[in-house]
Amino acid sequence: MKITRILAASLSSCLLTCACVAAPIQVVDDRGRTISLPGPPQRIVSTAPSNTEILYALGLANRVVGVSEYSNYPSEARKKPTVGSVSLSYERILSLKPDLVVAFWGLQKANVLRLERLGVRVLAIDPKNVADVLHAVSLVGAATGSQKQAARVVAGMTAKLKRAAAALKRAHGRPRALWVIATNPQILAAGPHTFMDDVLRRAGGVNVAADLPSQFPSLSQEAAIARRPEVLITSAPEWSKDLAGRPAWRSVPAVKSRRFFSPPPDITERPGPRLADAVLMLARFLHPEASRP
Repeated sequence: MKITRILAASLSSCLLTCACVAAPIQVVDDRGRTISLPGPPQRIVSTAPSNTEILYALGLANRVVGVSEYSNYPSEARKKPTVGSVSLSYERILSLKPDLVVAFWGLQKANVLRLERLGVRVLAIDPKNVADVLHAVSLVGAATGSQKQAARVVAGMTAKLKRAAAALKRAHGRPRALWVIATNPQILAAGPHTFMDDVLRRAGGVNVAADLPSQFPSLSQEAAIARRPEVLITSAPEWSKDLAGRPAWRSVPAVKSRRFFSPPPDITERPGPRLADAVLMLARFLHPEASRP
């Protein structure tokens, strides 16, 4: 009987020890590189505001030890040490001793490669549309051992996207919109193959800059006017007023009907979990008739 108790205790101890040993993690990031970790990273640095939002949405606030300069959502993220923005402080990142850096490949390729030469493990994500953002959430979840929470976040975003799609079945037409993200010296627009273009399409609009060769094309005033947008979407309310106040713009349909929309750019211009909210928000503006019960 004594031997049986000893064996049972030993087995229980062994099982407990095994359960506490973290399983290795291996994922392939958005540049096709395999990232291997001995277990869920405990010290994470984010180098983009959207990445910070993903990490917080996954419930990893206590593991985030550094964030990018403009990481302002959720508000608690502002209390974290900052490591720069597009231009990163390698010294600061190294001082934080991260197990993993979550970077934005499209804007930070050189930074990622430099960090890896310095011996830092980097997960590079590169979302270009809404579907890519859903994938990025799942990828970060897998890399951090937070798959269940990532699945919940993706499910929540997907539900909002389905609500927007369902509402559009009651919509009347698709208004042509120009999404302006800068006005000086020329108009910088959201063009094709961008998440803003995808948000606009999912919200029931037509991007008048979708046929241009650049993702963020620069347009002269004459070129923008010639596209005759029915809606102006701008990153700042004063930009719509500025454009509407120019004599040459008086014939533009959006100016005639005063259809200006300036949503919070932190929501609509970041490829993070709130992008599904951006689709709903824009859909309600473009199609108020479809938003009614």
